[in-house]
This record gives sequence, structure tokens and C-alpha cells, in this order.
Amino acid sequence: MSESTPVRDLAPLLRGLHPERHPGVYVFAVVAPGALPSGLTPIATIQEREGTTVIVEESAALAAGLTPRFRAAWITLTVHSALDAVGLTAAIATALGRQRIPCNVVAGTHHDHLFVPLAEAERAMLILAALASQGPPRALVPFAHVADMARSIRFYETIGLRVQNTVAPPDRAGITWAWLAANDASLMLAQATAPIHADQQGVLFYLYVDDVEVEFARLSAAGLAPTEKRAESYAPRGEFRVTDPDGYTVMITHT
Repeated sequence: MSESTPVRDLAPLLRGLHPERHPGVYVFAVVAPGALPSGLTPIATIQEREGTTVIVEESAALAAGLTPRFRAAWITLTVHSALDAVGLTAAIATALGRQRIPCNVVAGTHHDHLFVPLAEAERAMLILAALASQGPPRALVPFAHVADMARSIRFYETIGLRVQNTVAPPDRAGITWAWLAANDASLMLAQATAPIHADQQGVLFYLYVDDVEVEFARLSAAGLAPTEKRAESYAPRGEFRVTDPDGYTVMITHT
């Protein structure tokens, strides 16, 4: 029998949750140690000093004369979660706990199994689906309002970014929004509808390049008037700044 590879990192675990609800009603019940009723096939058993907890379909429990202690829906997370993975149970408990949904987690070798109150099953499925669709952020992109879109696009293209997408509504003159990017660097620009006061924003854009000297010479030749290049403890090969047409500061440095 072939097996999938266990997943340990939280991000892919959350993306791959794919919760599935089993039909029926399941209960937690207790039997005396070593006294499992004949013919009863529990989903799981847990040995405790006080007795043996069994998780079993409700109809089977009642037929065996057992008293249900907790009625639940059974949800399996179909991602192959490693038994030594860290953070998945906490993420699930936090997401459900914020909505005050109790959750009992039972770990199998391949999957985690959740037992939630029957009345909360649908809501729990929705929360788990939302948790899987979120995951950690993939990117953080600055969004700057500018006075003249064409002018700002030319500036950032000189820096080295390239336009990836634009919006030009038919009832407006020209482009009102643009996405620019190069490698892992991204920036969104939007046409301002009020005066720009860049010095009040308290925001710097840091642009990382391979060779600060080469970039300093290139931007100087392009007429962007970079400030004097200075070496800092965190940037021993130096950094310098240029100011965009709206007064935003762009720091050029190295990793």
C-alpha cells in the first residue's frame, strides 16, 4: 500500500486541510476496562484509570446499552499531517474557539479527526474551509497615491520596475491605478484625489539591488539625483536615496 508523504510545515498543512464530514452521529461513551461489548467497533479507544473511553456511532452505542457522554459530528482533515507537526491543532482550536465551538481532536497516523458538537457541524466546516483558504500572507505590497500617474510610472520604470497591470476607467482621463513589479519587488500606484503630503506619511520604500555602485551610477545618469552614498552598519556596501515625483523616499541598498 503506497502512502503519501507526511506534511510538517504549518502553511501547506492549512492549505491542504480539505475537511470531510462523515455521515451520522458519533458519541463518546465509557466502558469498564477490558469490558468492550461484543460486536462493538469503536472509531477510537482511550484507556484511562476511570474506564475506557470509546468513540462510536450513536446507534451502535445505544444498541450496546452505552450512555452517550457527548454527541458529535466527525470531521476528518484529509491532509496527511505528520505526527510531529507543530501548530496545526493550535490553529484549528483557535479558529473554532473564536466562534465558541468546542473541538475534540484525535490524531491518527495519517490524519487528524475532529469531533465537534452536532449542532455546530455546519459552522465548523465553514470555518475550517475559510482557514484553509487563508494561510499565511503571500506578499505585502506598498500602495502609494500619486498626483500624476504617467509621471510616477516613468519614475519607477527608470528605477527598474515594469508595469504589470493598469486600470483606466472610461469615465476618467487616463490610468487611475497601476501595478509595477520586478522580481520580488512590487508597488501599486493610484491617482490621488487630494493633495499629496509624502513627508507626513512616515513611510520609506526600500529597494534591494545586487550592486549599489552600479545602481548609483545608473540612476545618476538618468537624472534622478540620488543622495550621497553612505555605508551603514546594516548596509556595509552602502545605500542612497532618491525621491519620487510626489516626495516619497526610495532607499536603494543591498541585502
